[in-house]
Amino acid sequence: MPGPGQRPINIQDSFLFQSLKEARPLDVLLTTGKALNGGKMKRFDRYAIVLGFGVKEVLVYKHAIAMITDVEGAEARDSRPPAVRRPPEGAPRRTATQWAR
Repeated sequence: MPGPGQRPINIQDSFLFQSLKEARPLDVLLTTGKALNGGKMKRFDRYAIVLGFGVKEVLVYKHAIAMITDVEGAEARDSRPPAVRRPPEGAPRRTATQWAR
């Protein structure tokens, strides 16, 4: 238990800060089933994150996020062949039910 004036360690903040610091691409699955793929963390606060997609930035409220995956780390941990892990450029993205498989 942290002492007076100390905040407990927040796993969410440490993951987001590391993603921001390393500028690694992220896949974000929303509660609606829409996937935001390959965005880089630009900023985050208590309620929202900002993902950058080239020159475009997207504000995503944290309550709308179901899952965040580090793209490169997920591929490194994935035992499936590379052709199965990442669809070819321009291919349709996975839906929420496909993510669960």
